[in-house]
Amino acid sequence: MRLLKNRGFAITVTVVIAFISMFLGVHRSLNKFSSDIESMFYEGVYIEEGRYTQPSIQSKLDQCADQALGIATIITNNQQLKDNADELVLLRRELLAAESIKAKSASFKNLTGAVDRTSKILADTDLSEADIDSVSDYLSKFNSAEEFIGNAAYNSTASEHWNAQSNIARLFNLLIPVAKPEEF
Repeated sequence: MRLLKNRGFAITVTVVIAFISMFLGVHRSLNKFSSDIESMFYEGVYIEEGRYTQPSIQSKLDQCADQALGIATIITNNQQLKDNADELVLLRRELLAAESIKAKSASFKNLTGAVDRTSKILADTDLSEADIDSVSDYLSKFNSAEEFIGNAAYNSTASEHWNAQSNIARLFNLLIPVAKPEEF
C-alpha cells in the first residue's frame, strides 16, 4: 500500500499506462487504415478531382476471367487450340480462387500471358470467320479490362495514403508491425 501512495511510483505507472494505451490505439488505427486501403481494391477508388469512384480492380479481374472463359469456350473444339483452351480454363480458375491481392496479381499475369499466346496463334488456325470474330470481341474486352487494371489508381492511392502516415505512427509500426496494404 505504501508503494501506491508514493508520488513517483504513481506518476511512473500513469506514464506507462498512457504510453501503452497510446501505443495500442495507434496500432489499432494503423490496422484499420491498412484495411480501408485494401478495401479500395474490392470496392474501387474515389477520385476527388472528377468526383467519381473508379471501378474496382476486382471487378475488372472478374471481367477478364469471364472473357478468358469465352475465348476458351470458342476455341476448345479446335484441335490446334485445345491446349490453349485448357490452359485458359485452368488459369481462370486459379485467378478466381486466389485470395490475397498478391496471389490475384500473379494469377492475372499468368492469365494475361496465356491470352496473349492464344491471340498470337489465332491467325494460323482453321477457326471459322464467325469464331475468329467472337474471339476478337472477347480479346478486345479482355484487353480493355487489362489496360484499365494497368492504369488503375489503386496502387498509387494505396502508396500515397500509406506514406502519408506520420513519423510517430511509423515508429510504432517498427515496434509492432502493421501489415502494409498489398499492391497489385
